[in-house]
Order: sequence, then structure tokens, then C-alpha cells
Amino acid sequence: MSFTSESNAAYVNGAPVSKASIRTLWAAVDGIVTNGGKVFYTRAEAVSFGQVNLPSIISRILVANSDYLEVRGAGATDDQLFITFPNWGVLARFPRKEFIEAMSSAGDTLSLNTSSSTAQNLVATIPSAQAHISMGSVGVRVVFGWVTSNTGADPTITIGSDVWTIKSRSGAALAAADLVGGSRYTATVAHVANKLLRLAPAVQIADINGLVASFVAQNNTSVAGDTIALVNDTTSANALTCSIPAAQAHIPFNVTNQRSQVTWPNTNTSADPTITLGGLIYTLKNRDGNALAAGDLQGGRRLTLVNTHTTNRILRVVEALQQADINGLAPKLTSLTNASNQGDTATLRTSAGGTAQAITCTLESGQSTMAFQLFTAFEFTWTTTNTGPDPTITLASLAYTIKNCDGNALAAGDLKGGVRYRAWLSNTSTRVLRLIGVTSFADLNGTVSFGIGEVLEDGSRDLLTITQDATESGTPETRALIRAEADGLNLRASLGMLQDLFDRARLAGLLNGDSGSEYSAGLDYLPAAATMLDRRVAGVTQKVGDAGIGAAARYTDTAHNGAWSWLYERCSIVIALGQSNGLQPIMLGPLEYNTAKTPAHVLMPNDQSGTAGQGGLRGWDGLVPTVSFTALVPAVSNGAQSSAEAFASAANALDPRGAQLWLAGNESVGGAGLRGTTASTCIWKTTTEVRANARTNTINKVTQMIALSPVPPSQIVLMLTHGETNRRDPMEEYRDDLVAYMNDVEADLAFTGLPILWLVDQVGGNNTAGGNDNGSDWPSKRALFEACAIKKAAESNCIMIGPRYHLKMGTAAGGAPDTIHHGYHEQIRLREMHAAAYVAWVRGVDWYAATPVSAVRTGQTVVVSYDSITPLVIDPDMLDSGVAEVNHGFFINQGAGTLITSVEQAGPRSFRLTLDRVPPADARVAMTWRRPAVGEADTRYTVGAGSIREAWSQMGPISGDAIYRPMISLPINITVE
Repeated sequence: MSFTSESNAAYVNGAPVSKASIRTLWAAVDGIVTNGGKVFYTRAEAVSFGQVNLPSIISRILVANSDYLEVRGAGATDDQLFITFPNWGVLARFPRKEFIEAMSSAGDTLSLNTSSSTAQNLVATIPSAQAHISMGSVGVRVVFGWVTSNTGADPTITIGSDVWTIKSRSGAALAAADLVGGSRYTATVAHVANKLLRLAPAVQIADINGLVASFVAQNNTSVAGDTIALVNDTTSANALTCSIPAAQAHIPFNVTNQRSQVTWPNTNTSADPTITLGGLIYTLKNRDGNALAAGDLQGGRRLTLVNTHTTNRILRVVEALQQADINGLAPKLTSLTNASNQGDTATLRTSAGGTAQAITCTLESGQSTMAFQLFTAFEFTWTTTNTGPDPTITLASLAYTIKNCDGNALAAGDLKGGVRYRAWLSNTSTRVLRLIGVTSFADLNGTVSFGIGEVLEDGSRDLLTITQDATESGTPETRALIRAEADGLNLRASLGMLQDLFDRARLAGLLNGDSGSEYSAGLDYLPAAATMLDRRVAGVTQKVGDAGIGAAARYTDTAHNGAWSWLYERCSIVIALGQSNGLQPIMLGPLEYNTAKTPAHVLMPNDQSGTAGQGGLRGWDGLVPTVSFTALVPAVSNGAQSSAEAFASAANALDPRGAQLWLAGNESVGGAGLRGTTASTCIWKTTTEVRANARTNTINKVTQMIALSPVPPSQIVLMLTHGETNRRDPMEEYRDDLVAYMNDVEADLAFTGLPILWLVDQVGGNNTAGGNDNGSDWPSKRALFEACAIKKAAESNCIMIGPRYHLKMGTAAGGAPDTIHHGYHEQIRLREMHAAAYVAWVRGVDWYAATPVSAVRTGQTVVVSYDSITPLVIDPDMLDSGVAEVNHGFFINQGAGTLITSVEQAGPRSFRLTLDRVPPADARVAMTWRRPAVGEADTRYTVGAGSIREAWSQMGPISGDAIYRPMISLPINITVE
């Protein structure tokens, strides 16, 4: 159409208009028609088209920009084409299909669908939603479920016509059962052409870099120190056929110095017993390589063997089996036997058929070779009171005549029937025996004066000094120190030159009102170089009998420049085991004391690592020692109140036999359970069966103690304080583990040949959460009690000392109240309790805490009865405040809120409890069984307060507080009358 001509008129709504206006309007219409809905292939094309050709009236344009189709509008601000209006910015972007699929292929994991399967092949398809993803690139990940465990190498996955082989993550072939049926696995395309998939998770040892090499290295190094535990296959008295456990099959046996252990079932009956292993016969020798004799291998004994000759296949038994195994023992025994005649007492056994004037005796079997000479002492029991002078003893067909202490004839009635006497051989030709001690006042020679010494603190013994008559020597001279026995009937000469004891120490009958008492005396022999002392040792040592009083146990050795020496007659080892309350925790405040209460009678290892550090009396807290143990030194607490020393000194003070030498140590581990993840965080073994460091340290400590002790130890006392860490273990599990732990420790120390006594106390607990029927939320309380009962029934070597809920909690080193650890004073009281139980064991009397027997209910009243050694009493002083709760510590367990409103004693060993309601049928009654209430302020006691104990008590020799037996923490079912 052309509007160039002006000849024709143009009309709009019937009115003529200028053609020039029409031409302008038509040009705009042409632009809209030409450019409206314009589509550009690239962004650059849109820009080059020009802003003038893209007026805002167009409204929208489409631009294909790389992988997106963009809708642009006038005035939009996103990625504007022009800097002036209409700008043409992006309103929306739409990605193209190929771009979306390419992106999803880069990182998506194919989740295969299973169509069918066998043990070795899985037929799978790719889900339709992931059909665009190709497996044709290395690194593509697939997830699949394996239905049945594979039975061989190279299992496969079939996808369409492609068969993919599955390898381990390292590329190695899979073994049977590496793919577990029912499991889901992730694999990665490792090789497109060869169709290989590698598993992502580790299914073999080889999948973990370096693990195989590590195992090989470990196996190789384990040969150097591991002990092979041989398994007995067939046995006889003189020959075993054994095998090596599968777990130790990697260790070669026939290697020099290789150690093994075996249990010899039956005592051997001939020399050179053998072990057959892998078809090879090994001959057993003693530790020096000499032939074993019949009877050397005792049936049931566990032996440690070392391979000393791989060609001749010789196994030496490490333990001593003969006198010859201990260097120098045989000549030493001979020397001791020869020397024993100088001071040993011949103990005579009276034969049947004796008369008032004559008895026939034999020597005890251990003295059958003893030769008699001048001054040999005899001990015998006279059967019937003599009726005349010169009674006789016939020994080995020779008659010995008995005279009084001065060598004069005895009168009728001087020898009392049933009385034990001592005499010495004063003439070997005429065979005259002089009695030691007087039998009448006529036996006194010269003037005897008695100087009464200080009364001992326990009131049982006085010291008397006998002096020689001044007319004989010109100057009064102390000849003997005499101890008054606790029974008040006997005196005992406890110090003096040997000849003075024979010739001067005369013990007189002392008048007591109108009646007279006769006294008999005994002897303690001292070395010939011994001289008397002029003083006594002060302090606790005055309580401990002969060996604790300097005048009775120390002498000046003139052969060694007058050095002070101790006469140790007995020696024991004591080691505290368990966790922090056995470890001597460091608490706030000064120590009660530092130096041992019985100086020179408690020795410790010299491996201390500084003040309040490891070693010494504290042990190594589960660590491997860093300081060598080379000597035994006087015990000192050194920054943390001693635990083992307190027991040893208290035991010395209470022991009726007098003090002995104690070798004290500790191998408790703070916060450690029976088991742990590492050898340093447990007291028994790790979860992978590795022996705890504490056990290894105990073995090494006992070994060194025996080697360094001035006197051979005769027993080992182990104090076990444990239960807090394992407090919530199932009761039966912790009980059985405790018994197994104690058995393993005994096996560790079996090489010593020494008897072991366990002293175990019952843990408490103050946690306010949880709870179960086995013991508040502390099942360990019952477990400890039952474990001790099992050990006592099996071996009679375990004592349940009792609970420790009556001992206050201490203050931590930082000043905060401690709800776990006892304070220094209570640590001493706990060990005094252990010491009292030990002394009861020494005396052969019972020790156990009051144990529930029955609880019978009538209405709202329950009478609970207990088994106890002495009657029971209510003692408010057991509590620090002295004010007991109304229930006195009794608690209704499983009682659904049942409260005890009053307690009264119904009998010597029973109590009547009044309840606020009738309890449920499954209710129990217990002592100190409850958990403290939430928010309860008093956390000084390890369980709820209790104030019932046995009537028996005695003063603690160190603390000055009473030692007593509180009622045990155990529940008992309530029955209905």
C-alpha cells in the first residue's frame, strides 16, 4: 500500500485526515508486524539487531542463549541487553533437554532393579527415570542388592547384553561369601571395555591398605615374645600329645627360646617325660637342663616351658621343681641343718603308755635327722603329774633325766600333767635335761627385782626388767626383758644373751592377793653378736608385740660396726588392687601421716616418680612403669595417704603373733573397669583379651619383691576395692567376671607357690537415676558379695570384709565435695577394717558382715532377722551427724512407695519394722539399698544412711576410731506369716 499520493483523501470516523499522519502510523504498524515476537538464536544476535528495532511495545522477545531459552521483557533487570530502556532483561530461562540429561549423568548413582538372580549372577535393569545415564564412563556409580551369598570368584551383573564382573575395592578377585546375601552394595565402573566393577565398601582384609602387611609384621613380632598355650590331646603320666591353638598357629614352636605353657594332668612316674607336637617328640628337663625325676611334675600343675635345643628338642621347665633348681639351696639347707642344733628346739611327740615318772617320745618328722649337743633345747608335754624325783624321757632308746633349772632334782608334783615344758641339754654324757623356767620358789637364785615398764596401749602386756644380784657382779646389770602375756598367767623372756637366759633369767611366782600364781618362761634366741638395747621404740610400734618393740626385735650387730638390724621372723606381701578408692586418690588437705606407722616393718619398691607421682606405695595406675624397681625401701606415703601401708601397720598392731615384715604395693587403676579398650584402662583384660597392664605390673612387682626381700615371703594378701565403674553391669555378668578375674590373678602369681588371701569390700553407690531389682541401680553390690561367696566355697581364700557406706566421702583436691572417693582419714579406717579381718583369719575365727536370713510380714509389720557373729545394735554414731533416720537405713525395695515409719529391735539379731501401708507381694526389705532422693544434700555416704552394726568393735590402732562390721547391703523377699 502506498500513501505517497495526496490525491485521495483519507478518513477516520468519517472525518478527513492528513495522509502524512497515516504514513507515520503505518510505519509503526510495519515495525510491529516485522519485529513482534522476535526470536534470536544467540544473545549476541539480539544485541546486534539494535535497541531501536526492539521498542518496548513488543512486550516479549525470545533468545536462545547457550543451553537455555530465555524469555526477555522490557525493563527486566537480569542480564540486560542494553544500558537504556527498554533494556530487555531476562524474565525466565528454560534449559534444553540434552543439557539436563548431561548434567544428571555426571554425578547420579544408578540404582539397579533386580530382575532375577543366582549366587554368582544378578540380572538387573536401569530404572526408566535413569535411562539417560550411561555406564560407559569410568567412575559411574551403581547400587545393587545381592540376593544370595556368592559361592565363588568373579560374580557378575548382567544389564541388557552387557555382563559386568564384580571385583573387590582393590581390584582383586572376590572370594566365596564376600558378597553376603540380603546386603546392598555400591560399585564403581573401573574399566569400560573389560566391563569391570569395583566394590566401594571393604569386604576383604586386602581392601584396607597396609592391613595385611601389618598383620604379617604383627605375627612375625609376636613369635619373639608370645607364649604358646598348648592344648592337651592325649595324656599319660609320662607323655602328652599336644596341639597348638588355631589362634597361635602362625607361631613356630621349634625355635630357640620359644616359650609355651602346658597343664601336666598326672604326676610323672619316671624320668624324662615327653611332649609330642606335630609328630616331633620333645623331652622335658628341669630349669638347669638336668633330667627330671619321678614325681617332679605334679598332676594338675601349670608349667611354663622354654625351648633350649631345637635339634635335640629339649624343653626346660621354667618353674623350680627340685632343690637343685634353686641355686645354692641344697648346700644352704645342709648348712642350716648343721647349724640348727645351736638354737633349734627339738619338738617331741609323746608316745602312748607313759607313766607319772617316765614318758617315751619321738621327734617330729621334720627333725628326724637332728643331732643333740650341749644346749640343745627340747619341748615336750608331760602326761601325768610326777610322783617323785628324776622323771625321765626316753628318746631313741636313750633315757634323759629331767632336773630343775638349777640342775637339782625335781620334787613330786613339779611336772604337771598336760602342761607343755621346755628344757635344755646340760650334760651330754649323763643326758641331763634342765627345765627352762622355774617350777617352785626354791628355784630362784639370788636377788631378783622387777621394774615394771610402760603399760602398752592395748593394756595386754607389761615389760619387766630382771637384774642380776649386785653381790655377784658388783653392779646391777640388766639381763633380760620380760613380756607379760595377755592371759596374765605367763611371762616370756624376750631378750638377753644366750648364756644369761640359761643361768640368770629366773621367772618368779608373783603374789596376787592371798593366792600365788606360777609362771613359766620361754626363749627367743638371738645371734651370738647381739647385745641388749637400752630403749624402746615409741609410737604405734609399742602395740605390735615382740617384733614391733625395739627391745624385742632389734639388736646391735657388732660384726657390722654396730648397725641396727631387725630380726624378721615372718614376711608377707600386700598389694591393693581395684580402682580409684584402692589407688590412694589425692584429696584436699594434709596427710594423716607420711612415714609408715611401723618403721622398718613396711617396705615398698623404690620406683617412685616424684611427689604424689606414680610408683612406690601408689603403683603405676595402669601405666607401664618408667622408673626401675631395684630395691625395697622404708614405706612413705609421699603426697597421697598410704593405703597398703595403713593395712600393713594396722595388721602389725593387731596381730597376736607380733609384727611381721610387709612388702607393700599398689596396682589399682583409677576409674578402670574389669575390662577396657586398652591395657592401661582396665584391671583384668581388654575387650580383645589382652592382659591388663595392672596385672603385668603385679607379676613383675611380686617377682622383684621376692628376689629383694630379706626374708622369704610366706603369703600374698590382695585387697580388692572395686565396683563403681562396673556398677550397672548385669549382676550375673559382673559376678562371673569378678571370679574369673581373681582366678586369673591367682594364675598370674602361681609361679610363687605362695598362698593368696583376697580381702574384698562391698561398693556402695549414690546415683539417683535408674534402678533395678538386683541392687538399686548398682547391681555390683550383690555381685561382689556373691563372687566372694563363690571364691570362699571353692578355695577358702576370700573374705567379704563388708560394706563401706559408713565411711564419709572426702573433699577433692580442688576443694569440691567428692561423691566417689573417701577422705584420707576414711582410707585409713577402711584399711584398719581389712587388717582386723586379716587378723581374724590368722586366728582362725569367722569374719563376715550381718547377712539377711528372713523377713516375715504380719499386716503392716515386718520382722527381719539376720545372721551375724555377735548381736546387732542400733548405733546413731555411725552417721557423722549422730542423728539416724527413722528407718535406720532399712528400705522397702520394689515397695511402690511404701515407707518405714518406725524400727525397734525385736531380738539380738532381729528388728521389727512398722510400715505406712501393706506393701506389694513382690516387695523386699534391705539395708542401705535405697538411692538418695533427687536433690538430697548429703552425699558423704556411698549409699543411703545406715546405723545398724554388730555389737563387737575394737579401736583402730592408727585412726583411734572404732572398727566394726556394718550390716551388709542386700535385699531379702518379704514373706507373709
